[in-house]
Amino acid sequence: MNKTKLGTNLLVSTLLVCGTIGAATAEYPEKPVRFIVPFSTGGGTDLQGRLLADKLRQGLGQPVLVDNRTGNGGLIGAEAVARAAPDGYTVLMTSASISLNAVLQKNSIRFNLLKDFDPVS
Repeated sequence: MNKTKLGTNLLVSTLLVCGTIGAATAEYPEKPVRFIVPFSTGGGTDLQGRLLADKLRQGLGQPVLVDNRTGNGGLIGAEAVARAAPDGYTVLMTSASISLNAVLQKNSIRFNLLKDFDPVS
């Protein structure tokens, strides 16, 4: 292989690597964050979720969309988060009751409370 072709190949390889590094290090968040509250609108958990979502919006500089997914003691909303892409753009706002419901209804839930979620506080 001559020196010119080798130099061109090295340059192209370097540019490709730099391009992928830039894409991989994009700053979070690049798009709105979906904040799922698995309880009805107007309740205590919903109110706390909306207040927290507003603070997150201010801090992140991106919209934080509150999405109430009610039913089955919070398990419907939790399942929606468990099925979402694990990219940090879908967050579950819940209470301790989710743990109790997951234990009481362990045969009917389609997610693993310990494996499918990362705690954030």
